[in-house]
Amino acid sequence: MHQFLSRAIHLAYTQLGSVSPNPSVSAIIVKNNKIIAEGVTQPPGSDHAEIAAIKKCTPAQLNGATLYITLEPCCHINKRTPPCTTKIIESKFKEVIVGTIDKNPNVNGKGIEALRAAGIKTILLNDNHTEKLYEFFFHWITIKRPFITIKAALTKNGMMTWGNGKNKKITDKIADKKVHELRKQHDAILVGINTIIKDNPQLTNRSGTGKNPIKIILDGNLKTPLDAKIFNEGKTIIYYMKAGKNRIAELSKKCEVVKVSGSNHQVNLNDVLIDLGKRSISSVLVEGGPTTIASFINQRLANKCIFFIAEKEVNGTSFFSLLEKSLSLKDITAHKCGNSIMIEGYL
Repeated sequence: MHQFLSRAIHLAYTQLGSVSPNPSVSAIIVKNNKIIAEGVTQPPGSDHAEIAAIKKCTPAQLNGATLYITLEPCCHINKRTPPCTTKIIESKFKEVIVGTIDKNPNVNGKGIEALRAAGIKTILLNDNHTEKLYEFFFHWITIKRPFITIKAALTKNGMMTWGNGKNKKITDKIADKKVHELRKQHDAILVGINTIIKDNPQLTNRSGTGKNPIKIILDGNLKTPLDAKIFNEGKTIIYYMKAGKNRIAELSKKCEVVKVSGSNHQVNLNDVLIDLGKRSISSVLVEGGPTTIASFINQRLANKCIFFIAEKEVNGTSFFSLLEKSLSLKDITAHKCGNSIMIEGYL
């Protein structure tokens, strides 16, 4: 059982970030202890994973087979595609193994109830690995705000930058590859105006697969240069507080500019997250500088931190000195990632 679920989780991760705001689901059909078909969620409006897998089989193959799915099948009609439970029941599966329940209020156990009511043996595993796969979707569908992941590269004494105030590479290409994988998985990437002015980043996904994240810029007074690299590719949204009409008009030709409240040249992060949630952006990777990252942590708006800590030590002010309280993480994992240690934990 576990080998098929592990395979399903792996397949679902390949589409994570590419099918938002839908969750990335994987379905595997097994008969005589062999996989006969696999399916993953297609872009919004297209087939869900269960349907994609079922279409690859004949009725005879489906009759008496076992279906493994990472997420409880949908059972409601408040969407663009028909309920998956209907097709599963019609296919005469002997058994359905579900990785985790769907916390979408429109489902939340009703899909499993529908299958059992139809006489299909349905097992809910409540698997922790599967639930983590849907941490973005579950947060957004219940809280109506995006899941916030903090990402930062640090020296072992907590420095993000050094050398005449300019960024120097802290991590190597192996860590860079992981960062682009994170960009692929998240709907959006967020930085502050200081990062734009100082580094002029592209903020694109260069993993080779998947789409580019939407670029979110916090720019209280609209100082973003018109020739910034963020405008070269993909969608950009700039959140600001106050600016002249001409400046607003100029940047509006390059991207979407959204006015929010704020103070002391800092936009109101709550306003930003509420607006992003309404746009069906379920996850945001915060890659900004020390001030932006500290703001999310201090205001308790971050859900997870991923730190790449390199074996380097330089003089300067530690990022951790910007935090109002000591950083306390739970469910921490750590492993080697190139020349750094990748530490992941939840707030």
